[in-house]
Amino acid sequence: MSVGLLVTARRSLRSLQMPEIIITPMKRQRRKSPHGLSAKATYRRALQFLTAANRLYVPVRNRSLLHHPIYFLYFHAIELAFKAYIHSYNLAPTRSHRLQELYKQCKKLGLVVGPHDLTNVGNVVTLLDSGNEGHGFRYFNPDSGNLPDLSWTRDMAGQLLRVVVRRIHAIGYTSAVGPPVGIRLVFGKTPKKGKR
Repeated sequence: MSVGLLVTARRSLRSLQMPEIIITPMKRQRRKSPHGLSAKATYRRALQFLTAANRLYVPVRNRSLLHHPIYFLYFHAIELAFKAYIHSYNLAPTRSHRLQELYKQCKKLGLVVGPHDLTNVGNVVTLLDSGNEGHGFRYFNPDSGNLPDLSWTRDMAGQLLRVVVRRIHAIGYTSAVGPPVGIRLVFGKTPKKGKR
């Protein structure tokens, strides 16, 4: 069960121009969507993370100030790609963020990224899991560890997403835009007078 927000608007007594917004936490039930639709939506989110990582990527021998955030973006793109692949078989992925577990589940379903999967995908996944130990890509972790080269990670993530999108197209989800599955309201601050 997850917690959502109930948003209600009512007219403020002080000003009839701007309604008063009241945000109240509420419990909501998780909706189940068809796995094919979940596969497409999850793939699209993976592609967003991959695109963000590729835009930040600078080939500077992993010494960039942004290398941990970039690794996190690739890690999450790969995780979502694995989950999209599993959804494409009408299965629920393991509730885990461990890439090795998700990769094993995908391999059982027939995922092949290239002729050297074990040394390419397998090693990158193992090294990324090692680097993310204790959420190491998001939080400071004083422990030593191993990481795959950033350019190797980038190449493998791109190859993986190309294979996953072919699988999603094979099950009939080819259009760029699908049916709506949810809505997100974005709230911002009130602009100052005279500025927009």
